[in-house]
Amino acid sequence: TLQGAANTFVAAVDFANTAGTITFGDANTDQSTFNGGLTVSGNQATALQGTITTSDDTVNFGTGAMTLGAASTVTTGSGAVTFGGTVNLGQTLAVNSTGATVFSAAVGGTTPLTSLITNAGGSVSLQNVTTTGVQTYGDATAALNGGTYTTTNNNFTVSGAATITADTTVNTGAGGGNISFASIANGAAFDLALTSGTGTVAASGAVSVTDLTLNTTGGSTFGGSVTVNDLIVTANANAVTLNGAANTFAAAVDFANTAGTVSFGDATGDQSTFDAGVSVSGNQAVALQGSIITTNDAANFGTGTVTLGADSVINTGAGAGNIAIQALAGAFDLAVTGGTGTLAVATTTNITDLTLNATGGSTFAGNVTINDLIVTAA
Repeated sequence: TLQGAANTFVAAVDFANTAGTITFGDANTDQSTFNGGLTVSGNQATALQGTITTSDDTVNFGTGAMTLGAASTVTTGSGAVTFGGTVNLGQTLAVNSTGATVFSAAVGGTTPLTSLITNAGGSVSLQNVTTTGVQTYGDATAALNGGTYTTTNNNFTVSGAATITADTTVNTGAGGGNISFASIANGAAFDLALTSGTGTVAASGAVSVTDLTLNTTGGSTFGGSVTVNDLIVTANANAVTLNGAANTFAAAVDFANTAGTVSFGDATGDQSTFDAGVSVSGNQAVALQGSIITTNDAANFGTGTVTLGADSVINTGAGAGNIAIQALAGAFDLAVTGGTGTLAVATTTNITDLTLNATGGSTFAGNVTINDLIVTAA
């Protein structure tokens, strides 16, 4: 038990005792400095209350369980930090390392932590984290090794490139906890489910997982390309924005969200490919800026208005991919290719040029107000 306010050890220290708890501090202001690093090779339980510091040296707490008795910090410079056992009790833990930070067991599984925070630089590896407050991972890379990451209406943030190595769930509760990723890479074999209540879901970079589930009322925005097998949008009031240049969905995608705009692209060159078709069963508004592509499969935009924000394309291939639009608006050009499928539009207002390239027939049930209607010799 080290309860001093300022303990200093010059050489590397190894706690090799095989029983009994090792206690660092008895208040959040206590500090133990290990200038040669710290190891708990006896794998016994540890109690941390305060700060542990090294001079770019490794800290390895072994496989024993850790409890936090006060807000605590581990700062190692470039030294790696390893938590081999569980970490519990309702306090904040901050880990500052530009090396590798590894949590090999559940964090907050028995008693949730207040918050878990890692600094910029280095890497972090995690599995199953429960906090009442925020989870903030500032590292350059983050490995989410499956399990569930839960906060109580507080933010979950991964600032670096995330890797999903097993099926993973992030749940920030029913309140306003936002979920934010920089990117999600190398997760093509695993599913990711995101629940944020009234909070938002956002990924600024590319996302690649098997199935991606969005369960939020705060809105979901993807700035980079999304490559998934299936995008599952639950029946909530959730605006969905896909601004990536090349989104690809292998399974049929249904936007079941009941409110909020579904946005495809933010520029003419953006493309979303739905290999098994796309539908908007929630009947909310659609903003189209770019291309919607299917492989001979239907594109049904429901009863909401499709508004063009840039020159755009809807192409369902050479086969029988039908296209259904309730209302079409926006002062831009739209080129429609439907192969042997049909095009059905209820009303069309203020389109600039509309190009039709299909052999299945095009039906406009209401008034058509456009600059030029171009019908190809198909």
